[in-house]
Parts: sequence; structure tokens; C-alpha cells
Amino acid sequence: MDLLATRSGIPTLGEYKAPEPAEAGAVAELPEEGRSIFQAAQLDRSRGNVGMARDGFREFLERYSQSELGDDARYWLGALAYDDQDWIDANDQFERLLLDHPGTTWAAAALLKRGYSLEELDRDEEARAVLRRLVDEYPDSNEAALIGD
Repeated sequence: MDLLATRSGIPTLGEYKAPEPAEAGAVAELPEEGRSIFQAAQLDRSRGNVGMARDGFREFLERYSQSELGDDARYWLGALAYDDQDWIDANDQFERLLLDHPGTTWAAAALLKRGYSLEELDRDEEARAVLRRLVDEYPDSNEAALIGD
């Protein structure tokens, strides 16, 4: 058995070394299975299969939330909820995105949609604070331009 494993390039039991644990806050390596789940969810979203897309992004986040596409999956979950006018879920998803992935490229878009979601929930003071944060932190973004003064 060891000879077959060695010829196949598979380490034998004595040679195997477990991968080093990732540092806190480090982005986890995304295996091909994770990419497949994410891509299937994106395909479902683009085809209008909202329920299947939502399930796919949730499955992805359950398994690969700390990967390089974790923020993308969280954003798309929020965007799907926003498009469905599920203001509570949209707000929750965007808030979690901003907390779990503070450096995300989706920050300005998430702040804008979170602010609008809070307005829809008649949480006007919170909405103003979120939109003010958007303008303060991302003044040159397209999203901040939509807010004005």
C-alpha cells in the first residue's frame, strides 16, 4: 500500500504532516469545492434562481466564510435580501459583512444598502449614522455621490 501511495505522490502515514494552523484574521485557502459552490450560487443568481442562490451562498459561508470569497458571498446574500425587500435580513447581512470583513471592497456598497434598509425599517437615526459613515469613510466612492449632503 505504501509503495502505491508513494508512486502516486501521496505521503505515507509516517511522512504526513498536518497543515499549519492559519493565523487569526488570515484568509483561509479556498479549495476547489468551495469555488464550485460559490460559482454555482453566482450562476443561480444570474439566472434568477434566487432561492437556490441564497442556499448556495449560505452553504458556502457555513464552510468557507473565512476564505477570500467570504465577503463576496456575504455581500450577495445581503443583495438578494435587499432585492426581495427583506430589509431586516439585508441590514443584518450587510452589518455582518462590515463586522466580519472590515477591509472588504464591498464596504461602500454595503453601507449604502444598509442605510437604505434601515430607512425602510423606520430606523432613521441609525440610517443617517450609517450613511454619514459612508460619506466620511468613502467620500470618493460612487455610493457616497448618491448621498450628497
